[in-house]
Amino acid sequence: MSIEFRLKVLALPVLILCIFLLGIPLLSLKQDDAQQNLLMANQEQALTMSAESIASALQERSDLFYKHTEEGAPAGDDIAPPKIIELITPIRLNGDLKDWQPRIESSEIYGEDHLLTSNPDYQPGTLSFRHLAGTQGEYLYAFFDVYDDEVVYRNKNSLRVDRADHLKITIDKKGERKNYIVSTFEPGWVTGFDIPDEPEEIAAHERRIHGNWRRTDTGYRLEIRIQRDLLGDKLIFAVADVDDFQTGLTETLIGTARLA
Repeated sequence: MSIEFRLKVLALPVLILCIFLLGIPLLSLKQDDAQQNLLMANQEQALTMSAESIASALQERSDLFYKHTEEGAPAGDDIAPPKIIELITPIRLNGDLKDWQPRIESSEIYGEDHLLTSNPDYQPGTLSFRHLAGTQGEYLYAFFDVYDDEVVYRNKNSLRVDRADHLKITIDKKGERKNYIVSTFEPGWVTGFDIPDEPEEIAAHERRIHGNWRRTDTGYRLEIRIQRDLLGDKLIFAVADVDDFQTGLTETLIGTARLA
């Protein structure tokens, strides 16, 4: 038997062994891909179930969004509790309401019939907004498409956050009321401010509230996201209108419920 023949005989099992060893990583990669796909599918299912349970819980708590009288009826027959929807698609805080489709048809219009405060010179139609709130994951989302004939932004030389057009958020948690404000120097990303009880104290950032403020031809559009751990027993949204940059006084306040 020649040496060349022996080498060929020995090379064959070595070649088979090499092919087998090379195939092991490929099989391992395929197995890893299958496991990752299964894990992602399970995570998506868990998130969907979580969102559905949160939306269901909040839907059962429609009283979260309005004040009750002592008799247990809504304070004011003209203001009904806002709807809370289960969001179908992810919400991107960019001022574009396409993410809210097709549920945007459930939005409500707030205007003259929902006045909380106004000055004697108030003109109907100078302030109104369309609003909708929905749940997704650990957050409550809301948008406010505001019609405002004169948009006023914050004064960069002032620490006051309420001396401009703003959104006021009132949360009642176990009998303790907290007020938050969303206002801005200019369109773009915004965060909430925790309003102190003492007027001389400076408002602190509340980063569990953030969103996007976008200027429109008829006013502005605000999208916000609130972490659920910040919510309490009652939640009220109110849009404040400031028309004079110098004084910064609130001329009109329109809300989703009455402020006690």
